[in-house]
Amino acid sequence: MITVQVAVAQPNAGSDRAAKLFAEGHELASQGKYVEACAKFDESLALEHAAGTLLNLGQCNEKQGHLLKAWQSYDEAARIWEAARDERGS
Repeated sequence: MITVQVAVAQPNAGSDRAAKLFAEGHELASQGKYVEACAKFDESLALEHAAGTLLNLGQCNEKQGHLLKAWQSYDEAARIWEAARDERGS
């Protein structure tokens, strides 16, 4: 008799937390609370390195006058999207 074990995929708690932090950051940014929003985006980015988070972090830094940080975030987001496009063969 052969026994087969099946692994059940568990929800990625890091992704869920990252999404929650991203949403909180987006809400804070919409209220003009850029210092707090950047902190949320930074936390989200640490959990899930996503281009959309980098774009929001860049905008947040830009609004605060941190142009080098903003440019770095925008540039990294563009590189992630470019790599994803290359992987799809587009």
